[in-house]
Amino acid sequence: MLVSALLRAGRGLLLDLDAPLAPPDEIVDGVDLVAVRVVDAVVGTDVDAARRVLVRPDGYVCWAGRESGDRPDEALTRWFAGSVRVVPALSR
Repeated sequence: MLVSALLRAGRGLLLDLDAPLAPPDEIVDGVDLVAVRVVDAVVGTDVDAARRVLVRPDGYVCWAGRESGDRPDEALTRWFAGSVRVVPALSR
């Protein structure tokens, strides 16, 4: 499934490119956590090095984490503050 198809719901996406990493303890309401596998990425780009990517509903990447411990808390608050309601993370 393409990212564009996942964005049709009008919600943000927290893409876990290093699945099966444990999901963050909490995510913001309005953001879906999706485990993905990169099929085609340009080597040397941020996507090539990222482990998690936060995508705004308009398709722009607003945060990327390279380490498994990197957390998108600040970006979640900044870009999704209008709908911030912290909910337990989805379990796999």
